[in-house]
Amino acid sequence: FDVRPYEPKEQIKNRENIIVYLGSLIPSKGFHVLAKAWPEIIKKVPDAKLYVIGSGKLYDRNQELGKWNVAEENYERKKIRPYLSDKNGEIHPSVNFLGVLGKGKVDILQKSLIGVPNPTGLTENCPGSAIEFQAAGTPIVSIAKAGLLDTVLNNKTGLLGKQKKDLAPNIIYLIKNKEKAYQMGKQGITFIKEKFDHKKVADQWETIFNEVGRGIPHKPKGIEQYPFHDLKLLRELLRKLKQLFPFLYYVIPSVVNIKLTASKYAKLIKGK
Repeated sequence: FDVRPYEPKEQIKNRENIIVYLGSLIPSKGFHVLAKAWPEIIKKVPDAKLYVIGSGKLYDRNQELGKWNVAEENYERKKIRPYLSDKNGEIHPSVNFLGVLGKGKVDILQKSLIGVPNPTGLTENCPGSAIEFQAAGTPIVSIAKAGLLDTVLNNKTGLLGKQKKDLAPNIIYLIKNKEKAYQMGKQGITFIKEKFDHKKVADQWETIFNEVGRGIPHKPKGIEQYPFHDLKLLRELLRKLKQLFPFLYYVIPSVVNIKLTASKYAKLIKGK
């Protein structure tokens, strides 16, 4: 990631109460979670503004959009409009749908107080929006799942809630604690430079290629953060056991399969 275009041009303190969602407006990218939380947010912070960068056409330019021209009609009608409408059924004055932006996107990120990448965490391996927000000095509020765990430092560069219902309280908390948001924004800039700068990542690849070329086995790092999340310790234990005793690959199922089997049995027991 090239951090240079995102570095804030001005002091990142004293930003307005602008909350930005960046991503596609489709169910798997979770905008509906933020939409549902928005009435609670503006009730506590009446001057808050929601900027939405993205569209239902982000990944499919042929997608037909709904009444508001922001997402597929069924998704708009059921998951977006009920929460973001005014009394007349129009877009609430606090909400701005900006569509798919080019260079203007960075300007918005640089002046926003809080960034919200996919608040469901679904389909996220390495959410680029989380990296972009932090590079611009904008703290993150989202959920502690999937790729967000590796692209956001919880309580340092943002707040990752355990559940979807944590989204509104965490956004309200940072709005009302501007100094905390400011410090997280500063730490986010440093974090992205240290972990995702393209030059550093290129050096890491070069090191791996040189090790492979010299026949040196690559040693993966241990669990760096969130060791107790989503059975990480069990996954690591099984990985090491299978590495020591290869025949276990055919004996011990993956953690994913263990969880699926447990879920099926739980449903059967509940059904009885």
